[in-house]
This record gives sequence, C-alpha cells and structure tokens, in this order.
Amino acid sequence: MFGHDGTPVRTSRAAVNGTSLHDRTAGSGPAVVLLHGVPKTGCHWRHLVPKLTPHYTVIVPDLRGLGDSARPAGGYDSATMSDDIAALMSALGHERYAVIGEDWGAVIRYQLAARHREHVTALVFAEALFPGFGAAEAGHPRAGARRFGVHRRAQRVTDAAHDPRRHRSRLRRRPRPRRGGARRDGRRRPAVPGGAVGSRRLSATPHGPPS
Repeated sequence: MFGHDGTPVRTSRAAVNGTSLHDRTAGSGPAVVLLHGVPKTGCHWRHLVPKLTPHYTVIVPDLRGLGDSARPAGGYDSATMSDDIAALMSALGHERYAVIGEDWGAVIRYQLAARHREHVTALVFAEALFPGFGAAEAGHPRAGARRFGVHRRAQRVTDAAHDPRRHRSRLRRRPRPRRGGARRDGRRRPAVPGGAVGSRRLSATPHGPPS
C-alpha cells in the first residue's frame, strides 16, 4: 500500500485492549482512520489511501481477528472492537480524528463515536445497516436485502459449479437451430437437419457435468 507520492505506508503493531492490532499509516495532516468490513483487511482501502494522504494522516488498522491483527477467542462485538480502535489511536498519539467505515467497519465507527465522542470529529459510512434501530429486527423490506442477496447469489454460483445439471440457468446456450424459410432478401434459408422451431439445447459448462 502506498501514499500519493509512491512512498510505502508505515506499518506497526500495538498491544491494546487485550489484543494486538496491526496498522498502516501514511500522509500528514488531520488524522483519519479507515475501518474495513468483514471478511476483509485494511488492504480494502488501498485505492483510497493515496487520494487522502496529501491532506490527512491516514491510519488503516486491521480489525481484531482479521488481516495481520491477533485473533483472540472473544471480543468481536462492535463495542469492544470500537474500544480497540480508540485505544489504538491513543497509542499512536491521535486524540482527535475522523472515522470512515464500511460494512461492519461502519457499525464499529458508530460505536466509536457513541462511546468516545470527545475524540471523533467526523463520521463517514458506506454499505451498512446498524443493528438496534429496529429496521432489520422489524423485517423492513429493504433491511438486510443486499446482504442476504449477496450470500444467496454466491451460494447459487457455488452450487452451479458443483452440479451444473441442477442450475440450468447457469449453463451456456447453443445457437437455436432454425428450419428453412424465407430470408429478408427473399431467398430461402437452408434447413438445419433435425432442427425444430423454438427448440433449445443446453450444453454443460466447459468442464462438463459431473460423472
């Protein structure tokens, strides 16, 4: 991971809140901490970091249990993980900072601001639903739809790879055979032996169906 001038980010490790967090730092200016989602690492932000480093000191930790951070047996609730980040920023010498989070990192970002509001100057979040506000619990038609849909699509692709015959929509279609008939220019189209109007034939994926 690099800053805007091509300089590699500085890496360090801090023992905080009963665990050990790996982090990357680059740039200069007001501090901004970037919190990734699950199952990701701080490398998720590699394209954003060089856009921020001309104006900010950017801190990119790996969250507890992910990337190069330690994997303790517990402490994976959003409150504890927000305390991880607060302790890390204090250890790095940053008492005031903005927080950007996406996915589960956005939930931790919210907890960080709620529990350590005297340190947080601004909040930015993306791709997140916050538990405890009633939308997901009440079954709101849009609550959780993205997350559920992504997992369902991933499962269908996995299933299709294992058994193409069960998921014919994932199979390639051959060109439809056509009977002889008149072309637009008035000439007859040659018949395709064994062809039938409207027939469709499906072939398996390039690897073929399982034996």
